Amino acid sequence: MIYFLSLPGAFLFSAFLWASFFVPLYLFALAYFLASRIFRKENLIILTLLILPFVTSSFWLQVLFSSHLSISPAAAFVVERLGGVFGGIILFLFLLLELLLILKVRSLLYPLPDKSPGGLLLTVSENEQPGEELPDSESAAIIDAEISSFAEGSAEEPLELAEVATSGTAFKEYGLPVEGVLKEYANGKYWQIDDNTREAAAILKQTLEEFKIKAEVTGIRKGPVITMFEILPAAGVKISRIANLADNIALRLAASRVRIVAPIPGKQAVGIEVPNLERAIVSFREMIVLDSFQKNNFAIPIVLGKDIAGEPQIVDLALTPHLLIAGATGSGKSVCVNSIICSILYRKA
Repeated sequence: MIYFLSLPGAFLFSAFLWASFFVPLYLFALAYFLASRIFRKENLIILTLLILPFVTSSFWLQVLFSSHLSISPAAAFVVERLGGVFGGIILFLFLLLELLLILKVRSLLYPLPDKSPGGLLLTVSENEQPGEELPDSESAAIIDAEISSFAEGSAEEPLELAEVATSGTAFKEYGLPVEGVLKEYANGKYWQIDDNTREAAAILKQTLEEFKIKAEVTGIRKGPVITMFEILPAAGVKISRIANLADNIALRLAASRVRIVAPIPGKQAVGIEVPNLERAIVSFREMIVLDSFQKNNFAIPIVLGKDIAGEPQIVDLALTPHLLIAGATGSGKSVCVNSIICSILYRKA
């Protein structure tokens, strides 16, 4: 049994001499690479190229020991043509060239990482001699000083390393343009009180007087869609009487409907909301140029539009991690999402 097990080794040693030990090493390495969880074809290429120096070394050993052992016909041909010494030198040079070739291929398959200019390099100054030694206390103080200066420089000038890492290419701060990109609508000044609005206020006061309700229009807040008239009723007038006149007021003002806020929170007045004859467009351009959007301290400011009173609605998206956008078809849900995205681009680009 032992004799049969020794036959493969005896055959390999007789064919390749001491180079035959490469065969089991090659098989073990191949099994390791194939069994590893991360398989890289570069390892298999290098392992395959090692067969060349294995064959060359076996011929070289046969030429060296040609006078003592029986050699293969190829080795005998080399000895016959070149001689044992000169043939051994030639094969040894071939062996070195093959090893250098494998090292070159390995350097191509496994390139070294580039030296980062932002890394911390330890250098010796020109005034220091390599043989000089400093006491432990002085060397520790010097190291602490260098680390402190490096940390301060990194904190004070964070952009300097980035510029060096991009090979000296400096990028200017980019800002999205407004002109030529965002449209400006002609009816942008919808908040101005015109003659039609003043006439509607007079009709509203006259309608209340028809129902024996004395009141004064103390304020008008005009928004893009709704105009709110602030009414101050006389003393002794019940607010419920004004609230019951919603349909009559809508009829006199030729409005589809009116909404009565009785009273307005925080004010001594009753609010009557009347739809505008023409819905004004709240443009994204007029919202992003507001100081309340450009100069706020929000982490992620977004513009949602304006309320019924024309006040800009700007919120911090960082404070609203859960945002629900709901509404009927055509109510502007997609436009709202577009406004949120564009707000981030124009403020945090």
